[in-house]
Amino acid sequence: SNEIFVLAAKAMALVICRVRGGMPLQTALEPFPGPLWWEAVATPDGTPVSSPRTSHTSFDELVKWDQFCIFKFATAAPPGGLFAELFHTIDMGLDFVEPLALDREAIASMLADAQLGYEDPQAGLAENKYHNALHGADVLVSAISMLSVLPRSVIASFGGDLLRSNPLTDGFPGGAAAACIAPLPLFALVFGSLLHDFRHRGVANRCLIAMQDPLAIVYSDDAVLERLHAAEAFTLARRTGALRTLRGSDYTDFRSLAIRLMLATDLANGMKTIVQVKSLFPSAFGVETAPLAALAGSKSDKTDRLTPTVSLVVECADLAHPARPLLQHQLWTVLITEEFY
Repeated sequence: SNEIFVLAAKAMALVICRVRGGMPLQTALEPFPGPLWWEAVATPDGTPVSSPRTSHTSFDELVKWDQFCIFKFATAAPPGGLFAELFHTIDMGLDFVEPLALDREAIASMLADAQLGYEDPQAGLAENKYHNALHGADVLVSAISMLSVLPRSVIASFGGDLLRSNPLTDGFPGGAAAACIAPLPLFALVFGSLLHDFRHRGVANRCLIAMQDPLAIVYSDDAVLERLHAAEAFTLARRTGALRTLRGSDYTDFRSLAIRLMLATDLANGMKTIVQVKSLFPSAFGVETAPLAALAGSKSDKTDRLTPTVSLVVECADLAHPARPLLQHQLWTVLITEEFY
């Protein structure tokens, strides 16, 4: 409806100020008089939606599916600081920066440049209404939230090499299952989710292919945008030195998983991932599996369960807003409609 469009436009105007570090807040709000969207809309029980946070959001709050709102988080973040604040919050909950000895200054540089240059609209198009830094941040939060509620038996089945020392007994913030995963694949998930649409052109693959766009020629009509995003993300990481502390097999494994996660967001291949996951976890369909204790830390089973599982998580996170509270879904729906149509 027109009312929802106005609310979405106001929300996006606020976010653009913070995410792109652009115009003053009041200037952005001039076309949209009246209350802010979270003040104008009530929750299902009739109470007003709360105002933006005034203090740091904790990891536990970040992964509360029915309560967290990326629009409010982004609006309250410092101008240009959405990616940095989100990355810090997730690292505080999952602890992967220190174990990997990542260069925090280089990471900060990569995050700032990624947020500022997330979009690359096709010639003749305006800024991306949907495929922008806010969407990248939202997908990252959704992926971490989903991963954090996976059964520990699923996490344990990934095998000892991909887990922390005691995945079934260690205490983690909120009991998040995601914290059981080793730092390297966790960092690959964060990197791949956040930058899965980096330098998005504001049009779909089928559009680029139909136009015989140079990108479609370069990538042979196969996951055109997804391959572009991966290439651009790793180019940025190299330029900023964000991955320079990852060497040898660590870098190879990181790059392999991050690329797989980005390519998983090509919905043309979505069913392949689902089939893989079903075959890897037959117990979900009534077939007995090894006891949990036997799965945890096992190195005898070399089946890669982590890659298909987290690929499906990121794929679902990319489409997750229909499962969020209704208002958020309505906002995202208006924004993607405005971008594509």
